[in-house]
Amino acid sequence: MPLTQNEDVYETSDLPEDDQHLKATDERFESDAIERVQLDVTDAFNKFKGKTLATDDVDFSDSLVKRRRRGYGGGSYVLELIGTESGQPETPEQKCNRLHHEINELSEQLQAIKARFVL
Repeated sequence: MPLTQNEDVYETSDLPEDDQHLKATDERFESDAIERVQLDVTDAFNKFKGKTLATDDVDFSDSLVKRRRRGYGGGSYVLELIGTESGQPETPEQKCNRLHHEINELSEQLQAIKARFVL
């Protein structure tokens, strides 16, 4: 086999053959529904610098005692008067909610008593 001075050179694209279709799909969205926002990290940091979130009475721990977790509350709730003071009879839905609440309270009291005897 004779040696030649000229070598054969084959040029290929930058991507392997299996991935060449990826280069052709350049995502350009021209829709008005898509808003492109430039974010300046320094400005965002300065905007929230020194700000805190009040986390009093917040419990996200994973304790062994099954109790209701408390998140960030809005600070308002609705009370509904039922019983003899309201002058209206208790509906079946109200009775079910009341009994469910009382059962939960009883369960918490029993678990507190159990916890005192276990220690």
